[in-house]
Amino acid sequence: MKEHLKQLPIFNLNRGLYPAIYPYPIQPYLMGANDYTGLPSLPYKNIVSCYHQKQINGNTSPLIYPSNGCAIVFVISNNKSNSVLVGSPTIPRKAEYLFSECVCFVAIFWPDAGYGLFSDFTNETIDTSIPLEKIFPDLTPCFTEKMASTVSFLQRINIFETFLNRILTRYTPIPVRHKRLLNKISHLPDPSLADTAGKLIPAEFSSRHVQRLCVKYTGITPKLLARISRYQKTLHIMNTDPSVNLSDLALEMGYSDQSHFIKEFKKFQNTTPVEFLSQFIGR
Repeated sequence: MKEHLKQLPIFNLNRGLYPAIYPYPIQPYLMGANDYTGLPSLPYKNIVSCYHQKQINGNTSPLIYPSNGCAIVFVISNNKSNSVLVGSPTIPRKAEYLFSECVCFVAIFWPDAGYGLFSDFTNETIDTSIPLEKIFPDLTPCFTEKMASTVSFLQRINIFETFLNRILTRYTPIPVRHKRLLNKISHLPDPSLADTAGKLIPAEFSSRHVQRLCVKYTGITPKLLARISRYQKTLHIMNTDPSVNLSDLALEMGYSDQSHFIKEFKKFQNTTPVEFLSQFIGR
């Protein structure tokens, strides 16, 4: 496999070793020649993780895969456009908000930032989406019109950040110790420890409190948050080294055995690890 491919052509902004603090979300679909990625301006780097823009045609309708963090998605085709809030995906699913022929601009938020902007909508949109106008009825029509008026990825970033600056007047960041708790859960070597993560940081939380805070801020349980984070880290390693020994990878990621690794990877990816890597061979 190594002679065919040095790195997978997927959406992954992480470079080198997987980040110890805030990894960028990975979406393991093929990035094409007309697709773009970018990072937020300095004032927004603690709220928005990254941007990307993808061309969608009738032959490609990518799934969205489990990752931590909601997103605002702008979709435009020849005769219509739309803006939606997309909740964190916990299963591979079709993006119901896409048109058959369109351009899709996505702003992905850090997992701890979504609740401060969207409150309970963070929970309500898990594995689904709602029109952005439902949350910001006074601002969304103008934002959508401006996004549709340009074809430039960089200009769309500027338009989005102007919109973001407007809605930040309603932003309330979560307490720092709660943010540290979510980060600790995301980096646990064993997701079964997720409920006790509160005991691993100076400000201790009970297991019940950990559960409540995680569901409140992210819409998912601590164990699921940790499992998705492990899946994301696994994708990164497979991305940077497609020839990796999968048995060794299973042990490194803390899976009980190869069967456990395959079962959980397939739950989040819809394919086995071997099937996932094989689809990129020869590209």
